[in-house]
Amino acid sequence: MRIEQTTQFLYENIGEEIKITACRSLDEAVHIPEKIEGCPVTEIGDYAFSDSGKQQESQMGMGNYSNGGEKTEQSLPYLCGKRLKEIHLPKSIRKIGRYAFYNCTMLAELSCSSNIQDLGSGFFTGCRRIRHIHIKVREDEKSCLKDLLSELRQMLTVTYESQRGKAQLIFPEFFEESVENTPARLLEIRTHGCGHRYRYCFDKTKFQFHEYDELFPHVKAQETEEIVSRLALGRLQFPYELSKNARKEYEEYIKKHTKAAFNLLLSQRELDTLKWLLSQWTFQKEEVDEAIQMADNYQYVEALGYLMDYCHENYKIKKKKFEL
Repeated sequence: MRIEQTTQFLYENIGEEIKITACRSLDEAVHIPEKIEGCPVTEIGDYAFSDSGKQQESQMGMGNYSNGGEKTEQSLPYLCGKRLKEIHLPKSIRKIGRYAFYNCTMLAELSCSSNIQDLGSGFFTGCRRIRHIHIKVREDEKSCLKDLLSELRQMLTVTYESQRGKAQLIFPEFFEESVENTPARLLEIRTHGCGHRYRYCFDKTKFQFHEYDELFPHVKAQETEEIVSRLALGRLQFPYELSKNARKEYEEYIKKHTKAAFNLLLSQRELDTLKWLLSQWTFQKEEVDEAIQMADNYQYVEALGYLMDYCHENYKIKKKKFEL
């Protein structure tokens, strides 16, 4: 039986290395291979996943590659622009070209290694829906995380994974506005949201977890309960480089905002995190009863069953005794 290939890569040979210039696929997510024809894939070319100029590229006589390793005809539609929703880059990538993801307006998730050395100008221009970055960090090498964050102002969830541990970090949204100071004939730039503070938590390119945790009072003052709960839960569940004082502060917040935490996890259908949270502390029966009602309202059957079992096991009702 013949298996149809769903992804093809257009590329250039640069010495003994490969530069991806475009991709054709029926899928909305793409995993760039680490090697093509035995050569390492080290670069994503200029405008590679933009919807600009693809017809010219297909007429340049470049090679192409299918997931099965065989040369194929360029018969699949381009995976570019608003069709691209996820991209996963191998650790061999060292360079992302100019405007590589220009106007990929539906791109929501990126995974990569931190050892990308060259990020071209405007590579994330128009990518306003990116919400999750999964980055594998070599802490003895220069990291590209700071540069990735500087290009994106929306709220981001970053899964930080190194050889020594894993962290889940929330970077809140921020935006700037220009306000005219007419008497002085000046434009003043005003920043809203505390997300810019979180993007400064670096010593050169090394992320500073203690600086990140010290900003918690700012996010509590400026952001919603949902965002603050998300940030606190992420640090507690994956406590890489988490100090005792920071842990205590995050725990105190969750204990005081249990309803918001339960509502967040149930509305987003995060059963594993809900199970972890229930295993951390002893909750009042009234709090769990409220979570059961939330699960019912969201029609989240799996969580509803788990919460009811949890309630039955942990809050056994004493039988009343009657004496004559």
